[in-house]
Amino acid sequence: MRLLDHDFAGLLHESNLHPWYYNETLYGVVETRYDIDFDHDFDRFDSVALQHVRSDYAIRVRWFLELFDAEEDPVYFVRRYHPRDGEEDERKSLRLFDKLRERRPDLRFLYLHADRSRAPRFEDGYRSTFVGQHDPFQWRGDQHAWHYILSHFALRPFKGDHQTFPLPERKAVRFG
Repeated sequence: MRLLDHDFAGLLHESNLHPWYYNETLYGVVETRYDIDFDHDFDRFDSVALQHVRSDYAIRVRWFLELFDAEEDPVYFVRRYHPRDGEEDERKSLRLFDKLRERRPDLRFLYLHADRSRAPRFEDGYRSTFVGQHDPFQWRGDQHAWHYILSHFALRPFKGDHQTFPLPERKAVRFG
């Protein structure tokens, strides 16, 4: 939400970047202004690598902001709870949903939480449900659960929806 509040200003500013090493191997870079881990973006930490990552993210930020273009189909945002988020609290996702809706009122949002006891939630443009993780942990997650959630649950009609919820068709990325 801070990235949106500040229109990504200062992202990847060198004074906010802190590399972390283990046995002289770079494992990632932590960005402290927005609290972002860049675990896979830097192969080394120097000015050339930093410029490369900045260029990559400049394009990604532009693509992200294009999602709010009213001439495009509405977007479906998916957010999954991560233990780094702290206490599992759906209010954070609802605040993010509201923040995104300030830019694009017809977007859709799916929040996947870690609380097996909580019932699925449906509101206008908002869905949430439990998604589990394999034990032992697998970084790809539970493919069957993801298929069900993205193919069925996320698209399920709800009487409070003001619009239908088909997923938009994939479009080619605009490079120009």
